[in-house]
Amino acid sequence: MDKLFFLLERIYLMSSIPVRCFDENGENVIFYKGYKPNQDPFKTVEMPLLEKLRQNDLPFLHYEKSLFIYGAARDASNRIIIFGPVTSRTLSNENIRIFARDHNIPEDGFYITSKTLIEISAALAALHFHITGETISEHDILHRNAVVHLNMKSIDDNVYENYIMGNAENQIEHHTYNDEQRFIKGVFNESPENVNGISTVISTKLVGKLANNPLKQMEYMTCTSITLVSRAAIEEGLDAMRAYALSDLYLQRLEMCRNESDMIKVNYDMMNSYAELVKRSKEMRSKSSYVEKCKVYIANHLNKQFTLDDLANELGINKSYLSRKFTEEMNMGIKQYTLMKRVDAAANMLKFSDTSLPKIADFFCFTSQSHFGQIFKKIKGVTPAEFRGKERLIE
Repeated sequence: MDKLFFLLERIYLMSSIPVRCFDENGENVIFYKGYKPNQDPFKTVEMPLLEKLRQNDLPFLHYEKSLFIYGAARDASNRIIIFGPVTSRTLSNENIRIFARDHNIPEDGFYITSKTLIEISAALAALHFHITGETISEHDILHRNAVVHLNMKSIDDNVYENYIMGNAENQIEHHTYNDEQRFIKGVFNESPENVNGISTVISTKLVGKLANNPLKQMEYMTCTSITLVSRAAIEEGLDAMRAYALSDLYLQRLEMCRNESDMIKVNYDMMNSYAELVKRSKEMRSKSSYVEKCKVYIANHLNKQFTLDDLANELGINKSYLSRKFTEEMNMGIKQYTLMKRVDAAANMLKFSDTSLPKIADFFCFTSQSHFGQIFKKIKGVTPAEFRGKERLIE
């Protein structure tokens, strides 16, 4: 078997990316792996690819309607190799039906393999190394293809100045950094149910001209909104891993949008989700902070009388709220927790000192030795005297 065909077959077996090899004139198929003969879309894309191949010595990517991707290259004998079509996006059944009709393919059972741009570029990079012995990275192929596909010019001072002047003439405004900060703060200062008014910012013209296509303009604005809000949520205290994961999920949902209404809905839902998560995160931190301060206060007052009012006043918080939050987090009330800690401290004194039981009871603010013995046995399962005798025997 020809070494080239062996490599192409291996690439197909590993990646499931369809591949076809033509002779140097692009007329005869000499190797083929992928679609069934009656469902082969290659025949309708040969001419544009052949024209591109005449202009490019290095492998490149070819796009069809921005949804379908082909990879193309030539070997040392000028034989033509074409990978694809594949897609890097989630296709609807309608997308696939339209593609099949455009290529005169029976729709029944037809599918498009889903691959990332990196994966199809990697196949081209491996092929190029086999043909030339030279290494080219996937990112080199993507970068070069972007220049060829979009015919981009570098953005120099003249391009920049012309853009600024054009915006001024057409009265195209752009939001300021302060506008951006107000937008972000608005998301987290508003209650989650009132985010709808803020989300209309995304549909204003104050973000500048991001694309000529109105749908792309809205897509880029929504993408920017997701990025800004997710990073701001981290600064507001939301766990970074959770913030990034939520950002990924909303960007994936954005990819499935088909119109501006869909994108506005995604933006609204996204801000609602982040606002709610940040609100909950702050509440949890506040609750934990008060509970921890409460525990420190108790630890410092085991041998002093204090009331719930004293504790709440020290922390500057409503006593009912403090009592409720403490019970929610510790699964016991403040009084029960205080008695438990006093008994633990008393147990250490029983074990490591000769202090009498009445003095220990008085030191830890029990109303009497009897009360001390009753609470101690309830928590430790033995009386203070039994505990002291047992622990001293162990010692």
